[in-house]
Amino acid sequence: MSNFLYFKSGDTRKVVTKDDVAELGLEYALGASIENREVTAGPGGQKGVVFCDSLRSDRPAGYFPDKQTWREMPARDGRPPLYIGYWNDAKPTPESLAREGRLKSVPVIMADDQPWRIPIVRQFNEETGEYESKLPAYLDYDEHGNAVRGRTLDCYQSLWDLTAPVVEPDFGTGDPNEDELKLFTAAVALLQANYAVALPELAILGVLAADDSIVAAIQIHCRYDQLLRLTQQDSGE
Repeated sequence: MSNFLYFKSGDTRKVVTKDDVAELGLEYALGASIENREVTAGPGGQKGVVFCDSLRSDRPAGYFPDKQTWREMPARDGRPPLYIGYWNDAKPTPESLAREGRLKSVPVIMADDQPWRIPIVRQFNEETGEYESKLPAYLDYDEHGNAVRGRTLDCYQSLWDLTAPVVEPDFGTGDPNEDELKLFTAAVALLQANYAVALPELAILGVLAADDSIVAAIQIHCRYDQLLRLTQQDSGE
């Protein structure tokens, strides 16, 4: 199984543990099974530690520049320089990065020509004129004491919030740069819901591009029911 490697520059004696993951901002990518390898000259010629999620990879942690691809991750205050990489002959795939218990999703061919499953987050209610959540929810009760779907599970609330701006009525009518940022942020959030990725992982793999694949991903997350009806009509079903 292929997976990403990460490199943290600094003291080679300080390995990365489960407790360090959140501090490094990699909680989306790493679990409790972290393999470390000390290196005296890693990416950028710096000493540090190469680490990875051992449960997601059948390759050892280590630095072999002639057999791997590396890129520096965005700088972050209080964090040592970080790099992300992968083995050239075992490039991570949607299958190897998939999370357990993925949300109900639809595959979309992205810029890397691979099918990535986009979760269905919301559905437009024609009668009320509002979007309804399709994310897992808590069980609640109504005014009559009947069991009903309640609010979205806490673990998925951020997905709802990050994708909300692109379905607002005024989206696309403001600053083009801000709208583009909202669009890309939503696309990353949708992929992160089903895969152990964030923008650095998607960038190094070339998954996202400012093309129809992102538009399709956004449409599926909020209007899949409508797209399905149109598809069935076009096919004569």
